[in-house]
Amino acid sequence: GRPPPPQTSTAGRSTAPSVPSAAGATSSAVACEEEEATVPTTSVRALEDFEIMSEAELAQRFADDLEKAASAAKDDANSLHKLGDWSAAAERYAVAIDALRRVAAADAESRTPVLMNHGGALVWGRVVSIDAQGNRADVELPGAQGFWRRAQVVRGAPCRTLIRVHVGNLLLQTALYMNRARSLTQLSMHQEAAQDL
Repeated sequence: GRPPPPQTSTAGRSTAPSVPSAAGATSSAVACEEEEATVPTTSVRALEDFEIMSEAELAQRFADDLEKAASAAKDDANSLHKLGDWSAAAERYAVAIDALRRVAAADAESRTPVLMNHGGALVWGRVVSIDAQGNRADVELPGAQGFWRRAQVVRGAPCRTLIRVHVGNLLLQTALYMNRARSLTQLSMHQEAAQDL
């Protein structure tokens, strides 16, 4: 009889390298099926603590301190990217990006700066009002001489299309987009990556 196959696992993250085959396709260093690869147990790595955090815990982290949680999510995603888990990294960057971009009713009172697509270009504006449901906002765009003269107000812009600008933390906000683009590029999702740049 044949010897038993080596012990393998599909749980966790594989650290086994991919090797190009003679035909040019990539194959795992171990046998793989069409949808699921098996890897030696010695190549399995435990999930990171942040990967097993519940959605409720993650939401609470963002509710407690938005920018601190976004920074932690960026660090988490950077770790995933370095491990070669680009899909999980892109998802983690997206969590932070989505949390930072949300516009809330209180933003109208402080005239929060936002980016919006206007006439095919991404333009800077300020939220001046938000409807009762929080779905649509009126956004003031600067005129030729700034906000104080000849400003234009775009009425009823969908809040989901606005990007709230965190002026005090632009480095974090832009790094999230750039890093997600890097992960998407690794996944050959070039069009999606270009939208982040």
